[in-house]
Amino acid sequence: MKERKRWKVYRRYFLEAEDPEDGIVTEWEFVSTTTAVSEAQAVNNVRFKTVGNWSQYAPIYVSGHWANGFEWKAEVAE
Repeated sequence: MKERKRWKVYRRYFLEAEDPEDGIVTEWEFVSTTTAVSEAQAVNNVRFKTVGNWSQYAPIYVSGHWANGFEWKAEVAE
């Protein structure tokens, strides 16, 4: 059985526009901590609690000219 670790989870907002100059990517922001056996599980735990049942890899909304959503990452808490 894998060891559970404490993780810090971060996200940043992105907007991908048809014209790359109109795109937006914000700075990483701390969201929460969680206990998990992997980075993917840590992200999934926090993502589900904050934005519901969206995939962590899929945009929140896609239009013919733009898409927006969140990118997620986690790091082991010291």
